[in-house]
Amino acid sequence: MNIKSDPLFYQRLLSSCGLYTDKLDGLYGKNTLAAENAFNKLFVKYAEQYGYFDQRTEANIATLLPKAQIAARKAMVAVKGLGGGLTVQILSGTRTYAEQTAIYAQGRTKPGKVVTNAKAGQSNHNFGIAFDIGIFKGKNYYDGDTTAEIKAYADASKLIKPATGLDWGGDWRKADTPHYELPTNKTVAQVRALLEAGKAYV
Repeated sequence: MNIKSDPLFYQRLLSSCGLYTDKLDGLYGKNTLAAENAFNKLFVKYAEQYGYFDQRTEANIATLLPKAQIAARKAMVAVKGLGGGLTVQILSGTRTYAEQTAIYAQGRTKPGKVVTNAKAGQSNHNFGIAFDIGIFKGKNYYDGDTTAEIKAYADASKLIKPATGLDWGGDWRKADTPHYELPTNKTVAQVRALLEAGKAYV
């Protein structure tokens, strides 16, 4: 995930959390760089406050809005109590619209199995407020296909939800047990409109 690959998308994210105040023009100029530097300083601040984790987790946390970064780090602290020799990583964070389009194509117009029903702009991963975890036992990834694996994700949620206040995809009618997101009390369409206007939604 490379949120900087789309400068306009990046500006919108930075603007939505109050770090970028210039025109949303898709040009990577000095004001965008200044906002990025401020964003990176917050990333370091929260890492020092809540702890550093594995490289993949850190890379994905770095794509989230500041409030989501704090929640993600609190989640990673909480799941240290999971036990059973299980470890947790954050496997995905923010996706640009282009990245969402590519993932949506998987299992449809591209090889692989379907992994999302959300098109670009329809997923909270597009707004810097959602992430997916992965549970591992050694090098074995839990994809949720067995009763034991399903239980592991449910057990993780019992640690993460009270520690963070995040919404869990496992509570949805069509469960998405690796998924967590900041609550917004807004529809996805409302959040998208606010993002694209560079305005706050969390």
